[in-house]
Amino acid sequence: MEDERVLLQEHAIEIVVAKNAGGEATAPKLVAARDAGIEVVMVDRPAAPDGIETVATVDRACEWVEQDALGVGAPACTPTSPGRDPR
Repeated sequence: MEDERVLLQEHAIEIVVAKNAGGEATAPKLVAARDAGIEVVMVDRPAAPDGIETVATVDRACEWVEQDALGVGAPACTPTSPGRDPR
């Protein structure tokens, strides 16, 4: 976290704007900014429009394409697709 403090100070950062992704990579930057009294603005992802289905995983996206979108059970993702569980 010391690297984050140095970065904020060396570049005279006055405000930090970050997306609210929920990951841990941003946490040290946010703590360093808070400790330095720097304002932090968190930007949320906008809500999906009504009627738009979303999925949380690559596997579910593949299932959605294969079953729901194509409606034929055709394989849209192969077991070797990035992030696809090969089981």
